[in-house]
Amino acid sequence: MCRILIVDDSTTMRAIIERALTDVGFDQHDIGHAGDGIEALQAIELSMPELVISDVNMPRMTGTQLLSTIQGRYGRGAPTTVMVTSVPNSSALVELFRLGAAKVIRKPFAPSDLPRELGPFLPPLVRHDPWSEPTLDAPPTPQRQPGDDFVYGLPEDAVREALVAASGSFFAHVATGDAPAGVGKLDPTRVVFIAEVALDGGVRVRLSTTRPVSARLAVALTGAPPGQDDRACLDAIAEAANIIVGGFMRELAERGVPTDDFAFGLPVTDVVAPGRYEPTNGIVHDLGRGEIAVIEILA
Repeated sequence: MCRILIVDDSTTMRAIIERALTDVGFDQHDIGHAGDGIEALQAIELSMPELVISDVNMPRMTGTQLLSTIQGRYGRGAPTTVMVTSVPNSSALVELFRLGAAKVIRKPFAPSDLPRELGPFLPPLVRHDPWSEPTLDAPPTPQRQPGDDFVYGLPEDAVREALVAASGSFFAHVATGDAPAGVGKLDPTRVVFIAEVALDGGVRVRLSTTRPVSARLAVALTGAPPGQDDRACLDAIAEAANIIVGGFMRELAERGVPTDDFAFGLPVTDVVAPGRYEPTNGIVHDLGRGEIAVIEILA
């Protein structure tokens, strides 16, 4: 039975995606292949998968047409569908979400990142070997207690204070007003743009906001509006995350953390469907005009 259906006219891309899935424990029997939308519909009729991963630009029937047909034919019983595309136009991405895509993954992507991108939508792993020994549950992760160090030898309050100072200083330059840190939520009806930077020690800083804010960031950083180009907006939010992390490092140094040898990676960006992502325990900055940005530290 096919549990995950990969739809792409490129046999190489299908092999890359399959390898990424088998590397995290899926059996080849779990995975089906289709070379275009018509083959995908035939495969779905034979065996309803739990997840469809589809390219957009394909011959005979495109991924957009496939997505629309799946949703129209199966309604609430439709398999979860994730689209993979290199299309930079934001209106095209919004159209995919409107048609029912659970997520849109942008090309190019690192194969090793794919399981993380697909994480919430992957079906549970099923052990295929009936003679294998059961694995023991991992011991529970100890819960951090109030007053314990959070990261870099500092308590959580001190780390958040440093992040508030760094992000507030940056957003004051692009906001209407002084971008105070407060409360609020991202609009669940809008597409969310995310940039995440990995720091030493397994710490990550994540910035999330809406496309209008990303466009404002592009204007503030480059002096030019991005138009309909999503890539320019993603580049802007990535650069914003980099600048905030740089300020965060300075704030940590002022609090006694030796940051001279700290390294951080290139920002990883993403576009998430409306209602699919809600930051938890993030620092919310009011940017005016009804817009907010949320900065989180994940450890």
